[in-house]
Amino acid sequence: MEEIEYTNLCPECGSKHLTRDYDRAEVICEKCGLVVDDAIIDQTPEWNAYSYEEENKMSRTGSPMNYTLHDKGLSTEISSGNVDYYGKKISYKNRIAIHRMRKWQYRTRARNTAERNMLNALKKINQMASQMGLPKSVKENAAMIYRKVAEKNITRGRNTESIIAASIYASCRQCKVPRTLDEISDYTNLDNSKAKRKVGKSFRFLTRTLNLGFVPPSPEDYMPRYANELNLDQDVREKTFELLRLSQKAGFTVGKNPLSVVAAAIYLSSKLCGKRKKQHEIVEAIGITEVSIRNRYKEMVEKLNIKL
Repeated sequence: MEEIEYTNLCPECGSKHLTRDYDRAEVICEKCGLVVDDAIIDQTPEWNAYSYEEENKMSRTGSPMNYTLHDKGLSTEISSGNVDYYGKKISYKNRIAIHRMRKWQYRTRARNTAERNMLNALKKINQMASQMGLPKSVKENAAMIYRKVAEKNITRGRNTESIIAASIYASCRQCKVPRTLDEISDYTNLDNSKAKRKVGKSFRFLTRTLNLGFVPPSPEDYMPRYANELNLDQDVREKTFELLRLSQKAGFTVGKNPLSVVAAAIYLSSKLCGKRKKQHEIVEAIGITEVSIRNRYKEMVEKLNIKL
């Protein structure tokens, strides 16, 4: 509670000793206990923590930081639209002036080479993640991984494109959003014949440098995504999950490509449920060969003693 001096006295006893109770939003007379006001506004700063780093700090207010922007979203930005606040079109003369202001505002946001590189890298992360349909949490986590690499100043002499792709791949692994190295490599501007190797090398570099720990993706992690792409019925999905759990319990999925295990489980469950999916459909959706499907399919039938 905070004792304040009100211009008006207590209407009951005429006392000036009034106390403001922010928890109850009331102004109370200390002498007689009368509630003078019961709808006061809390004008003290609002301290909120939106991230782990801010949890124990009382140094900021406002909206949460956006790590996908090089200035974390704390600066103002001139809109790219050509209408004013009321929705009316801006005249041609004023549009020229606003365009000039927008250009200089963009230049002043990145004042040196390091900030410009960060600006371009985060823009590329946003672009690639949007093209792959990744959620906002993966974008922000990828941006934080890249920031940690940039702070250590270890990107010099390395391919920035591969570091960006590796950051996205590491973020997908941490957030358990299954994406393969081939998929992410396809969205880079690297040479197709060397893209996967370069991104994989950069990913191993990030893992060593930042001490990132990952759990290998299981076939069950990939299952929901490809089930949606193949439009599987609910009974087929449940049967596929059952086969994957039994396969993992039997231990024959160790060392196998999780995508091939998922493909074989989908193919087998669709046959068992009488809603067979053709192998070439599964190949187109998952991106593996029919030979891999048949090999894992035979192993699954044999190890789980399934009678067709």
